Formats: sequence, structure tokens, C-alpha cells
Amino acid sequence: ARSIMEATHLELSLGREEHAVGFWVREPFPSIATATKLRAGKITEKPLFITSRMNEGGVIFADGIEQDFIAFDWGRQVRLSPASRVLRLVVDR
Repeated sequence: ARSIMEATHLELSLGREEHAVGFWVREPFPSIATATKLRAGKITEKPLFITSRMNEGGVIFADGIEQDFIAFDWGRQVRLSPASRVLRLVVDR
């Protein structure tokens, strides 16, 4: 996500304890035929519903590793929200 944020110059502030999900569109560039309205954002309590308008090659991945993607081609829909269960990081000081 950091490389996408740097390439697009779209910054999001997420606190370590914040119950939210940050997202970035990897290639948020409009073409002659399309417009780009949703480029990045923060999902908190209200889920985000998205319908793909990409004919082919659309993907969703969550951890910065594109190889474990979910196909997201034309007409597919996804609902994104923070998980109900969270990971707790324990640090030995």
C-alpha cells in the first residue's frame, strides 16, 4: 500500500488502534471512456460496496502481495469493511 500511496500522492492517516481499513486504487487514472471518482479512502463502520466496471484483469488484494488476489472483473461485487475480529500485537519491552 505504501508504494501505491507514494505513486498516487494519496495519503491516509490510520492510527494503530483505529478500527478502520485504508484502501487505495492501484491505477486510479481516468481514460477517455471512464472517470475516476473513488481513488482512496478509509472504511470505518459503514461498509463500502463496489461493483467492477473493468472488462478483464481486475483484481483485489489486501496485503500488498498481488499473487494472492481475488478476480474482480466486470459485474462482480464486493463488500468491504473492517473485520469483526482483530489481531493483537504483543510487544515484550
